[in-house]
Amino acid sequence: MKRYYYLILLGIFVLSMNACKKEGELVIKPIRSGQPISYKGFITGDTLEQYFDGKKIRELYGRVIYGGRIIFDKEGPITMELKKKGDTKTLYTVNIEQGMVGDPPPITFFYDGVQVKKTYEYPDAKPGIEQVAFYFDFPADMPVDIVYGDISGDINAVQYLARNVKPKQWGAFMSIAPLDGGDLYIFLLKAGKKEYLINNNFEESYIACNLPTTGGWYQGGGVQSMFVRMYVNNDVKSIAAENLVDTFPK
Repeated sequence: MKRYYYLILLGIFVLSMNACKKEGELVIKPIRSGQPISYKGFITGDTLEQYFDGKKIRELYGRVIYGGRIIFDKEGPITMELKKKGDTKTLYTVNIEQGMVGDPPPITFFYDGVQVKKTYEYPDAKPGIEQVAFYFDFPADMPVDIVYGDISGDINAVQYLARNVKPKQWGAFMSIAPLDGGDLYIFLLKAGKKEYLINNNFEESYIACNLPTTGGWYQGGGVQSMFVRMYVNNDVKSIAAENLVDTFPK
């Protein structure tokens, strides 16, 4: 009886080993080592695909922040690649070496819609001058005027920073000296119209971006690179802004 029992166990073991093989290669490979890994980046204009040793892991868009561990099942480094979704061309490659001690520095990358760079470059801060750039991730047929005004939202009292700004492209940095008055706010209008972008409502068309003023809480000297995204949920539109400088601090 015991001999019969052992034969059954042996059969199960052989079957389980065969199930872990695919054409002679182990599907579940033994772990060689593991270590911390982190990466952060920003992707504009397209969706990128992330690969590790030729295997697609995830799709990336907008702000990307990750921290965890990476597992090595073979000798040598693991290669991370970034490719535009639907394209086989590799835009960015990083070799992740194994055996690193401690927490290695994060892998960084920035995609501007054409190429991937290691980081996002922006001007150095200037005392008393605010430097601001915008990217509008909006439909192609939705250019905007960028204006500022007080908390009243009086559309007849706003001042223009830029007109007819096209979506899907980075604008040049604007240098803004402290503006006269108290706290001021940035809003978006439909290009060429006295109409707020979202439901003609100034609160819904507001961008959280600091403006320097002579009598307000903020006097300037910073750098802001604002990526403004539009969300549509059940035909209801909304906007939200992220500052790329927060992702790539100097």
